[in-house]
Amino acid sequence: MKTLNILKYVFTLIGAGMLVGAVMSYSSTVSFIERAT
Repeated sequence: MKTLNILKYVFTLIGAGMLVGAVMSYSSTVSFIERAT
């Protein structure tokens, strides 16, 4: 049961990191498109 909790925390951290990375890459892409056009 303890490993299940550890896995849950690991997947939550990975998901949060991917979400933050997606938002940052999205905003940088939007600003790049605005500069390019």
